[in-house]
This record gives sequence, C-alpha cells and structure tokens, in this order.
Amino acid sequence: MSATDNRGRTAPPRRASPAKASPLSHGSDAAGGRFVRPGFAWSHAQDVRFALGWPWMMRVVDGDPADEDPAAALFGYMADPWGGRFRALRRWPREMAHRMLRLLATPSPTAVMGPPPLNGWVYPPTDENRAAAAIAGEPSEDELRAMVRYKLGSYSWWGDAVLNCRWPFLIEALYGPDRALSLILDELEAMSRAQLERAQPQALQRPLYLLGYLLLRVHRDAEAGLRARLAALSAKWVDWSGTIDNPRFDPRQSLDALTLVLHGGRSAPLLRNPRARGLYELDLAFVVDDPALVDRVAGVRYAPNDHPPQPDVRHCFLGTRDAMLEAFGRRWRRIGTAEEQADFVDDVGEIQSPRALDLILDVAVQSRAKAHAAAWFGRDPQRSRAFLEDAAREPTQKAAAAKKILATLP
Repeated sequence: MSATDNRGRTAPPRRASPAKASPLSHGSDAAGGRFVRPGFAWSHAQDVRFALGWPWMMRVVDGDPADEDPAAALFGYMADPWGGRFRALRRWPREMAHRMLRLLATPSPTAVMGPPPLNGWVYPPTDENRAAAAIAGEPSEDELRAMVRYKLGSYSWWGDAVLNCRWPFLIEALYGPDRALSLILDELEAMSRAQLERAQPQALQRPLYLLGYLLLRVHRDAEAGLRARLAALSAKWVDWSGTIDNPRFDPRQSLDALTLVLHGGRSAPLLRNPRARGLYELDLAFVVDDPALVDRVAGVRYAPNDHPPQPDVRHCFLGTRDAMLEAFGRRWRRIGTAEEQADFVDDVGEIQSPRALDLILDVAVQSRAKAHAAAWFGRDPQRSRAFLEDAAREPTQKAAAAKKILATLP
C-alpha cells in the first residue's frame, strides 16, 4: 500500500539516497585511508584511490550521450554475447545505472544463438525486462531493497555473468559506500535459514567478497560497527551450516568469502574449503599486511599451457610493486577485450614506476588497445619524453614504437 501524508494524499516513494555520492566520498578519511602508501602513484589522490581498492569500483558520470536513450544504450550493451563490453563498463551514465538496478530485479531472459556476426549466445529481453528498463529516475528505497533481496537469492546471466557479480559496486556508485554496505547487510541479516538454504551459492559468494571493498571505503568511524555486523553474520551462518539439509547447498564458499574479507592474509587456516596453495590469486584483495604472500601467490610463473587469471592491478599495491609489474609483463595478453586492455593501461599508468611505463609501451607495440596505449604517453609529455628517448635507443622491437610516439608529442 502506498504511504499517505497528513492530508490523505499519496506520498511519493522515498528515495534511497542523496545524489552525487561516490565510492571515494570520504577520501583519506575512509577506513582504508590508513593503508595509503605515499609515492606509490603519481599523486596523493591516486595514492588514496589505490588504498581504497582501485580499480575495483564503479563510478557514475553525468551528461553522457548514452543517457539520451538509456534503455536503448543498456540493451545495446546487453547484446554482447559474452559480456566483454559490460565487464569493462566501470563508468556508468547515471540514468543508465538507474535503469540497470531495476533490470537486475527481473529474471534473465532465455538464451538463444545469435546470428552472424555475433555467432554466440544472446539474451533477447523479455517484456518484463523492457518494462523495468523503461522506468526513469532514481529507484525508490523499496525498489532498491527488492533488487538486493532478489540478487542475494538468484544467480542470473544479466546480474552476475554479464556484470561479473559486481552489482554491489553499482549501488555504491550511486549511493556511496556507507549507505550501500549498510543496506546490503540489512538484507543479508534478514535472510532466514530457509532463504539461505534456497539461495544459489554463486549468487552469494562473489557479492559477499566484494563487500570487503565497500568496507575499505566507508568512513573510518563507521568501520568497526559494519565489520562487527559482518562478523556476526558469519557466526550465525556457521551455526546454521551444520543443520541445513539440502545436498545442493554448500555454504562453505559463502562463509569463506566472509572469512577472506574479515581476516585477509590470516584466512588460510580458517577456510572451510581449503585451497591447495593456501590462498589463490582471487583471495588476495584484502591481504593488506603481507606483501611477500601476495608476491608468492600472484607472481607465480605459470606453465605455457596453464590458464592464469588476468593480472589485477590491486596486487601491485598489496605486493612488491615492481615484482608484480614484472609478473604482469608475462601475463597482460590474457586480458581479452580492447576496452579491458585500455582500462589496464590507464590503471597501470597511475603507478609511479619505470616498469609501468615499459609495460604500457609493450601494449602500444601489439595489442587490441595499442592506439590507446600510444596516446596515453601524450597525456603527460614531460614525464613520457625521457622514458621514450631511452626506449628508442634500445635494440628491441619497442624502439620503433617509442620513436613513433615521440614524434607525436608536443
């Protein structure tokens, strides 16, 4: 039933949060501000971003042309059969983000084989999907909570595979980390034992892990209370896990996600689903006090036939900077799309190290984003010139690329 005011008129739905929030609203006053490493990046602002989990966040932008027809833009991104463009979409037009939150609360459509040149599975939107994406404006509090409840229990292509389970970042981008984390925790705490049993484990595991990034970005005065709520949630689920009678539900992965958020590098002996090497690369995001562990796990040399994960720039901040950049030099070609390679160039380019510049030059020689990498050097010609002049004198295939880029600098 709709709420009414004191004259009996239907009141407008309560909005979820003030506009213009940001994952970085608190700057160095955020909980993760204590991890700032001065001089890691080229500026203090960049140092703070890395301490707060960069590049694991989404941002909302205003005035983007996509917001002229946000529903069409949204379904245009959805048309990518493997979601590569969507995974790379870290900067969201504001109204498109509003529509996406509503879309996330609807069931994913059925997959069909796409025609040439797609030649892959595509997901034609249903009438329900289109109706959700047609609603303009910021979601109400009730809409937002309904979406979170739906996503915590249901894994779907659109919300999870396409967005890579990063829907908590989209809420944070619109409403800020404190509001986003508190709201998601409200819904997690409200889940009954029966709801937890029915939830799909893959719908819980990744979003729970991503809450650790929001915990880095909340105000430092709010961290202890929110961390205590996460710990209490974990303890309750541990207590429940022995009594859930459903062979299809394995709570260990969800509990381990909370353990990694709460205990970081000390998680290995606490995990209910032990890893063969103690921790895996995807477990390292909150290892804030053991660079040797990060170097050992994320810097491992893989055999030629192995399939290592894509390099994660956060590991450079958590581990030994140049050791991790050296490892990236062996693996950056694993990054799939041109958009993701361009994001990798921009992220690595914030790290203050000659090895980072050398890595960007590698991308400029031969990659899907080589034009973007070459143009990156023009953003700060003074910084780039000395490096490129040295590279142009080296007897390597990068010398020709360095000379060509030098010729474009002002």
